[in-house]
Amino acid sequence: MFALMSLKDIAHGYETPTSLKNECRKYSFLFENLVNLKVGDKIGKDTIKNDDGKDMVKYTIYESWIFQKLVRFYYREDRNNTINYLDEDFNDYTNYLDRILQNYKNDKHRAYDSFVNKNTEFINKLIPGLYNLKKTYPDSTEITTKIDSIILTLFDFKSKVLEIRDSKKKNIATMTKFASLCI
Repeated sequence: MFALMSLKDIAHGYETPTSLKNECRKYSFLFENLVNLKVGDKIGKDTIKNDDGKDMVKYTIYESWIFQKLVRFYYREDRNNTINYLDEDFNDYTNYLDRILQNYKNDKHRAYDSFVNKNTEFINKLIPGLYNLKKTYPDSTEITTKIDSIILTLFDFKSKVLEIRDSKKKNIATMTKFASLCI
């Protein structure tokens, strides 16, 4: 796919699909446990070896049970860390999503369709877990506000994807009509 991009495109900062692929894996690995969150579960972060043997950071789940507070205390996890984790990681992820959108918008060869589709599907799985995390902290305005902000940002990404798709479909329809007039 890289060969289909012009030097002009590369000079304007468009990233190749290959350069975004590793980040896609990183965020999928980091957030995959958030998909399974239940109300009452709390989160932490840990460094784990991935399938390639590399150390990668991943969210861990502290399930709701009688010793949850003790386990979280032992691992030095608390609400402040939860807010900081969510803030830092989702700011990075939304920057990544913005780069995907920029490339997708300017993509003439459908090279970024798979990234858009994978991230949209992942977001659809992630949102219910985030809602459950929000329900876990009904008394913490700071956490619930942060999670609401994250969810709205993820919905915004999905909305922009639909806008770009509609725009591309209109452009294709216009080009098809124009081509048929020329024949």
